[in-house]
Amino acid sequence: MKYLLSLLCFFYASSLWAADFNKGGEAAKRQDYATAIEEWTPLAEAGDAKVQYYLAVLYLNWRADPGDDRKAFKWFRRAADQGHMASQRQMGIFYLKG
Repeated sequence: MKYLLSLLCFFYASSLWAADFNKGGEAAKRQDYATAIEEWTPLAEAGDAKVQYYLAVLYLNWRADPGDDRKAFKWFRRAADQGHMASQRQMGIFYLKG
């Protein structure tokens, strides 16, 4: 019984993650970057490298405020530290540019 409960909790949490990720993706497509950031930040803070990468790309390209480059660097770095290849490549670009 406890395995069934664990399995149900896993699927429930996975569906919540997918809903938040998809909401963020839809918001980004509409260029509603504030909503995308709101949806993706908790997932990125929870350690999801894929979401950290997307959040970093959003900050890098949106540039709504002067601190966005630093925020992009932070999220690329966190994803790169987890082995996310595109983030590792982007970190190399940051270092090459100085």
